[in-house]
Amino acid sequence: MKTKVIMIASSKGGVGKSTAALGISVQLALAGESVLLCDLDFGNACLDILAGVEDRVIYTVSDAANGRCTAKEAVITDSDTGIAGLSLMPCPAGGTVIISDKEDSDSVSAGNVADAVKKAAAEIGAGYVVIDTGAGVNPITDAASDIADTVIVVASHNPISLRAAEGTVARLSEKGHGDIRLVVNSFEAEATIKRKGPRKGLLDIIDMSKAPLAGVIPYDYSLMLYHEGVGKISATSERAFRNIAYRIMGNDVPLFEGINSIRKRRKKLYQ
Repeated sequence: MKTKVIMIASSKGGVGKSTAALGISVQLALAGESVLLCDLDFGNACLDILAGVEDRVIYTVSDAANGRCTAKEAVITDSDTGIAGLSLMPCPAGGTVIISDKEDSDSVSAGNVADAVKKAAAEIGAGYVVIDTGAGVNPITDAASDIADTVIVVASHNPISLRAAEGTVARLSEKGHGDIRLVVNSFEAEATIKRKGPRKGLLDIIDMSKAPLAGVIPYDYSLMLYHEGVGKISATSERAFRNIAYRIMGNDVPLFEGINSIRKRRKKLYQ
């Protein structure tokens, strides 16, 4: 079975990209898939913290890329993540390793990083690889897009973030990437329905970004608290991530399936 590689991208920080990467990966694993979640955000690595396994990190993707360990040794397995089928390849703490073609202990090449990800996926038999990348354009995002089957661009529900997403989609399209999809995080349904402020409807978002929607994650303050170790993930956010995961798997799932508070008024969101 061919491994499917999903790259999570954005041109703007603070849009919930890492949260989306983890949420989607968890739901793919819960659906019975073997998932390797890779943190390639060399500027702001955080997935080990979000996944609650920061004390399990021994080697990182940088170590594997530079040959200090095998690719498999840099993977935290599902016995530590606590979710069957979900493994994590962590990244070194933000800013401690730079991306460069020079071969030294403080740098790593983007090509070697991509190769390490592919080797790790093959060695653990992952059906899906989900790659979280840093915001903006850099050698790592380019290398990740080169091995990705699908790119998911994450944007929050505001004009500045959506403009940045438009630019990201355009740049990836120019590179020849054929499967680019958009996820809107912190979607404010009430503001859209009542036309309060500059919140765009879904048709306007699709038209602006020039990318089909992979999913919509409703605004949920409890989601932020959950990733800070407070409380549990809400049923609404969990269902939103599940819908996205199922759509990635090729299932025909409505954007707001199971989110009844929004689904019954969904027609107003497209106006």
